[in-house]
Amino acid sequence: MAAFGPTEEQLAAVQKDLGYTFRDKWLLRQAFIHASAGEFNGLRLAWIGDAVMGMVVTQLVFASTLSGDCETLHNRRKVMVTREFCAEACRKMKWHNYAIVGKGYAKMDTDITMNMQGELFEAVWGAQFVDSNGDYAAVMASYERNFPLKDLAPVFAEIEAARKETEEARAAAKKGKGKKHAAADEPSGEPGTPTIAEGYQDTIAKVLNGLLGDTADAPEFPESG
Repeated sequence: MAAFGPTEEQLAAVQKDLGYTFRDKWLLRQAFIHASAGEFNGLRLAWIGDAVMGMVVTQLVFASTLSGDCETLHNRRKVMVTREFCAEACRKMKWHNYAIVGKGYAKMDTDITMNMQGELFEAVWGAQFVDSNGDYAAVMASYERNFPLKDLAPVFAEIEAARKETEEARAAAKKGKGKKHAAADEPSGEPGTPTIAEGYQDTIAKVLNGLLGDTADAPEFPESG
């Protein structure tokens, strides 16, 4: 009888990605099971994984940001722990292919939502942290193995310039239309004018391109989940 969850081959692939061998393979298996599939799922692992990732990313951002004040450090860390970032990183590792979801979801990666993928990504790190008896150094080594950070200043300088340009374009378009009370995330109505939401997604894409490699072919995510 096959075990519930990812196959042994899939678990072996994830462990190879991490450079870490699990003592309790069921912990890793659990990380890939969404709550829609039943009570045995990765929600608790995602909870602790979120906290562990926060610590890891904080240390890496500090070490790779060679200059800047606390606000700069905070903003860079904030981008790298968003659900969007975690979901894209999950796809980069191809871990989304191993997700187990309930019958209400089609077994296609295009139907696995961004939230599901981000949660799965967090759960893997949570599973490693628990399996290693809280060995933070082991998680750090695995994370840095896959997402090494260098000097982030050039990447975020480009992002900031793009954000400023987007906001200035929207302000100019809104002023021209006289829409003083337009909602912050609504399109300006001017063809080709980016919205704040689009600018934010561009920010995520630029960070990922700088840190994870080319993600230009990543599909759109369903919004809910």
